Amino acid sequence: MGSMNQALATLQGASVERVTQIFGDADQQYLLTLSELDHYHSCRNNDLQRIAEYWQPLGRLPGQKCDWPAGQIASQEKPHLFIYLRGEAPIAPILQGLAHKRYPTICYAPHLPAEECSHFKGTSVLVSPHPVDLQPILQSCDAALLHGGYVTVSEFLRAGVPMLVLPLNLEQRVTGERLEELGVGYGAPIDDLNLIASLLEDLLENDAYREAAGHIAVRYRYFNHRQATSLLVENVERTLQEV
Repeated sequence: MGSMNQALATLQGASVERVTQIFGDADQQYLLTLSELDHYHSCRNNDLQRIAEYWQPLGRLPGQKCDWPAGQIASQEKPHLFIYLRGEAPIAPILQGLAHKRYPTICYAPHLPAEECSHFKGTSVLVSPHPVDLQPILQSCDAALLHGGYVTVSEFLRAGVPMLVLPLNLEQRVTGERLEELGVGYGAPIDDLNLIASLLEDLLENDAYREAAGHIAVRYRYFNHRQATSLLVENVERTLQEV
């Protein structure tokens, strides 16, 4: 609260006694989230909803272009999987299972030791220690395995890609719960390898998740990052002029 009131004082704003005041006292709320992923969607009351508007999440993750593994090492008839996991997850065993079954896989694993990465050369699993550009692979990706970071989850949901989330914090856990409620994925404990393997296989082989995610993606088929940013800035400027 101290840091918040210090910032408000710098902006010549009134101090607050509790965090919720910044929502109730606002002239306008800009919810930079997909309504499907809003953690508080079910409990917003009418007064708050009256001044709240959903705006598309902004920002894109930079990265290098990667092509799906091809040739005899990867079965092109099988679903394509993108993975972004950190060192806390059982990455190597998961990748070994995918390589054994020849699933075309692109994995961004920034903390996986180089020695372990080398084990997957010449397999259906491409491991990158550097961020991956998601845009070229979104439309051909059939499922994603993530920790549940909001920007990444939003990108995949807009593209109609189901997800398995292994949360590292409460926010990501709730995101996983929302995906389950939507029928487009799962959340799972990061240390339960057997459960992760079971849920991931279900996600890859059951078309129902892809179909459910596709229905949501239709709502966002005309989304454009640059246009969304311009519209938001224009709306903020207009609101400030009216206050």
